Amino acid sequence: MDAHINVQNFGPIEKAEIDLRPLTVFVGESNTGKTYIAALIYALHQHFEGFSQLPWASSAASFLGLVYGPRRRFSPSLQDKVEQEKLEMLEKLNTPGRPFKLSDLPQQMHAQIESRLENQEDFTNELKRCFDLESASKLIRFIGNQDNELKVSLSVGEHDKTYWNFEARVTGSADPTITEHIDPDMILLDAKDKTRNLGDLLDILLIPQGAGGKSYYLPAARSGIMQSHGVIA
Repeated sequence: MDAHINVQNFGPIEKAEIDLRPLTVFVGESNTGKTYIAALIYALHQHFEGFSQLPWASSAASFLGLVYGPRRRFSPSLQDKVEQEKLEMLEKLNTPGRPFKLSDLPQQMHAQIESRLENQEDFTNELKRCFDLESASKLIRFIGNQDNELKVSLSVGEHDKTYWNFEARVTGSADPTITEHIDPDMILLDAKDKTRNLGDLLDILLIPQGAGGKSYYLPAARSGIMQSHGVIA
């Protein structure tokens, strides 16, 4: 999975574009923004639970299993709706020669993912936590015009195809303005995959796709060993 990060007016950095690789090394003089970029990558990775084809894939799988699993029970009226959505999803899963797309998931799953992408507070809190700041506006470029607009964008895809992107803009003391897009035609299961039930789909979502899983940030500063002690222990 390819992850592309673009920043403008971010800390000491006027502009930078980064294509992440399995091993990405930043080399440069002091105070040029290497630590800021590394901390930002960590913040984005934490916020989205990795850079996978589907953001928050493990959470989506948990939601799918919880709501549409065999043991979940709702009120009679809602249960009928859930069962109908489940049958429609299974029909699409079982159609021979037909890929299963993101748009084939139940509508409330689309709404949940898009709502999380648009959520300003969660991403803002992650930035503040990772940079130990009271306001995300403190990250706006330190040099030059104080009215600069900070921009952070992340694009995830593969083979020159973008699956989803996310952009946050910060001006002054206001909270970030979030814009996002996720491709409804994203193929989760290829037509040749012999998926037959909900459990198989859950397994596919839970398989790490790209840089998923836990992440750790170990500061490179002289005091880094003391800051990292808790993680190492």
